[in-house]
Amino acid sequence: MTARTMRIPIEDLDAMPRGCAWQGCTAHYQGDMPTGWVSLTTYWSPQPILDWKEMMRSAHVYRDAVLCPDHNRQLENLLKALR
Repeated sequence: MTARTMRIPIEDLDAMPRGCAWQGCTAHYQGDMPTGWVSLTTYWSPQPILDWKEMMRSAHVYRDAVLCPDHNRQLENLLKALR
């Protein structure tokens, strides 16, 4: 796996539409995240990271994305129950 680091000014990020990371999905939003959408961040660390700022500074963040409500439900249906 090859990773590429990109530094984008926050103003540019805020101006960009955010799209669902699900392959083939065209759902997107601009501005604040609507209810039902979720953030999806995957990372590697030898221990859980409780401070998200520390996690984002890590060199091991593989994906920082969003999922639309439909694909959030589909992902939840694939995962084991939390309890």
